[in-house]
Parts: sequence; structure tokens; C-alpha cells
Amino acid sequence: MGITECYEYDDLVRLNDYLLKMNFNYRELLNVSNDIPYTLDIDFMSFQPSDIKKSISNFNEKNKLIDKPFIISENSIFKKNDKNTCTVKSSLLNNKLKDNALLNDLFNTISNINGPISSNKCIHINVGLNELDKDNDNLLTLLKIYLLYEHIIYRFSYGDDLSSKVSMSLYSKELSNILYDFIRGNEITDDFYKNIDLLRKKVIKKEHAFNINKKSPVLKQDTMEFKMYNSNTNIFIIQNYINLVLNIIERIKNDDIDNSFLDYKLLDYDYNFYKTDNYKDSYYSDALEFCDLIFVDDIDKDYFLRQYFIKEKTKKLVI
Repeated sequence: MGITECYEYDDLVRLNDYLLKMNFNYRELLNVSNDIPYTLDIDFMSFQPSDIKKSISNFNEKNKLIDKPFIISENSIFKKNDKNTCTVKSSLLNNKLKDNALLNDLFNTISNINGPISSNKCIHINVGLNELDKDNDNLLTLLKIYLLYEHIIYRFSYGDDLSSKVSMSLYSKELSNILYDFIRGNEITDDFYKNIDLLRKKVIKKEHAFNINKKSPVLKQDTMEFKMYNSNTNIFIIQNYINLVLNIIERIKNDDIDNSFLDYKLLDYDYNFYKTDNYKDSYYSDALEFCDLIFVDDIDKDYFLRQYFIKEKTKKLVI
């Protein structure tokens, strides 16, 4: 019995049972291509930077990361509100055995650092803008997905027990209402980079949950930044979010997204209904729909819905 059938019979008890029987396992390889490079930024707030530096230095030495080490930056956006803030920046990563094993080791290392609760950590996934192939249709598809399913992505990204990041209201604001005006206002031009400039000037800002950044020294190009608004160091949850981001990009690149369906949904979309304060709300139909849109493999759908619906600590369905 799959998750969709449970929903169709409106049997939330069976839905709960089905998801709870599933255990997260760290995957050596994800069901996505290995040619979409990405980087991770891990922000620590209210931690002693010296503790982070020591831990990451030992990690680099242990894994012999001489040429491509994980580095520490104290030039964080959160610095003005918290002086004990720093960011761990990864080297270039891919969906490969070595890199996935490295991330597993990294988050095991980070979880041993003394510090406050998980609401003081935040993870960002950065993917090169060139992965959209400088194609306006790909760019527009990404914007429509984010507009229509921001409320699903937002809740999914929280991980354990849906605890909000301390600075969420400042640095992870909802974007859907502004994106709607941009898309429906027919402001998209025929020039890919002009559209990126327009988005930066009129729509997407640093305080939003999705961002387009200037050239990354690691990826050597402008990047799309997907914020995991609140994160603990649970590697299963983090890998799940990485898997979501990479699958979104791959599906767009492969022209696997049904844009006519997205356009149909836009006709009746109420962009005022969602605010980040409502991130604990569940949207069953939209979550299932989003799964079918983005994922091909059943395990990816199951893992996504397991994280979306279930509170890890209490092991109960969030209704």
C-alpha cells in the first residue's frame, strides 16, 4: 500500500502507520545524477567560533582535505545580531560515494560540538545558476515551482519537530507573493541574464528563503541558494533536503515538469494565503501533488512525505 492510496481512502491512521514503519537510512547514493555540483553553507549562531574552527580543522586533517578543505568564515549575515556567529563552507560536492560519506562524517563531527539548540543552526544548499542551461523556460519553471509550493518546501525543511530558527523572520521570509506579481506581470524578457538582474533588483533579496547570489569562488558562477530554514545535525534530514534540491534541478533540466499543469494552478492561486508563521500547517493534497511532480522513485517520495508529515521525536503524524 503506497502513500497515495492511503490518502485517497482518507485514512490518516493508515497513513500514519505506513510512514512510521519506514526508517530513514543514510543513502550512499541518491536517485539523481552525479553531475549537478553543489556546496553547503552551515551557519552557527551563539556558538564559540573557536570551537567550530577546532572541530573543522580536525575534520579536514582526518579526511586529508588538503586541496579542498571545509573552511570557516566569520563574515556571516547574522553577525550584526550575534557576534558568536560563523559559517562552515564546503568544498565542491556531488552525488558520489566519497562525497556522501564525507558529509555523513562531517555532521557526525558537528553534532559533537557543544552549543545551543538546533534552532541556532541553518544550512544553505548552493547550486550553480548555469545548471538552468541559461534557458528562460527553465528559470520560469523553477520560479513557478517555488511560488506554488513554497508552503510545502518551507514546512519540509524544518526537520525535527518543526522548531523555528531564531532569526527566521529576518532571513527566511516568504517569497511567493512577490514572485506571483513578477510572473503574472509578464516581466520575463528573452534575455536570461537580464531576467536574473530583474529578479535581484525587484524580487529576490537576501532576507528571502530562496536567493540568487553573485559568483561563488567554489562553483565559479552565480548560484541559486536554497535555505534550510532551521536545521539540526540529523544527517538523514539534511540529505533528504539535498535530495529535494537536486531533484528539482534535474527534473527542470530534463524538461520533465508539466508546465501546463503549473500554469493551470496559477490561474486560481491565492498568493496571500501563506505566511511563514503558518509553517506548521499541513497541506496533504499539495504535498502529495508536489511529490509526484518532483520525484520519480518511490523511496524519494516516501522519504519526503515521512519528513513532511511526521514529528521525529514524538513519532506522530502532524495534523
